[in-house]
Parts: sequence; C-alpha cells; structure tokens
Amino acid sequence: MIENYGAARFWFDVVQLGGLIALGIFSWWRDREKVTSKRFRAVEAAVNDRAPKTQVDALRKRLDAVTSPADCRDHHKRIDEIMALHGDRIRTVEGEVKHLPNHTDLAKVYRRIDQIHGDVHELVGAVKGLNNNLQLVHEHLLNNRGNT
Repeated sequence: MIENYGAARFWFDVVQLGGLIALGIFSWWRDREKVTSKRFRAVEAAVNDRAPKTQVDALRKRLDAVTSPADCRDHHKRIDEIMALHGDRIRTVEGEVKHLPNHTDLAKVYRRIDQIHGDVHELVGAVKGLNNNLQLVHEHLLNNRGNT
C-alpha cells in the first residue's frame, strides 16, 4: 500500500494537469492544421480551375486568325462616325439647354406672378366697391324714377 497518500495524490494531480495541458495544446495545433490544410486545398482547387498557358496561347492564336487589322480599322471607322453623329446631337442639345431658364430666372418669374396676384386682389376690391356704388346709383334711379 501507499504510505504517503497525500504526496501520491499531489503528484497524480500534477501529472493529470500536465496531460490536460498537453491535450489542449495538441487539440489547438490539430485544429490549426485543419484550417491550414483546408486553405491549401481551396488554393489548389482555384489553381486547377484556371486555364493552362498552352490553352490560353491556343485561344489567342484562334482570335488573331479570326480578326484582322482591316476588321479593326473598319470597326474604328464606324465608331468614329457614330461618335461624330452623337457629338453633333449633343452639341445641339447643349445649345438648347443654354437657353432654358435657370433657377434665378424662375425666381424672377415667381416674384412677378406674386406681384400680379397682389394687384389682382386690389382690383377685385376696387371692382367690388364700384359695384356697390353702381348698385346704389341704380337703386336711387329706380326709386326716384329719374326725378331728382
């Protein structure tokens, strides 16, 4: 039997703690290796998905065989014609837009409309006054039958 049970228990706990620490470090290292391995597999898959240089060169040769410099010149000529046509249209539109009223012009128009609105209200008041006077004159003429 064990004579010093307390000392044996202490050393057993120390060995157990050391084992748990070693197990924790091993688990951390293993998970890290899994992540690194997963990243390498993703990079390898991406590299494998790319076209090899020989295939790219073959495609370039086929493209060069299909298009000639004359085709490119014709294409550029058509583009220049289209751009010239659109350039004329754009200049025409810009010329028309220059003559449109801006915010300052519209503000002046709104101020004038407000002034006219006020003047019309004054005229309405004056016409109502004239109408009342005319009604009085009319009533006077009807009541007196033209005798003054």
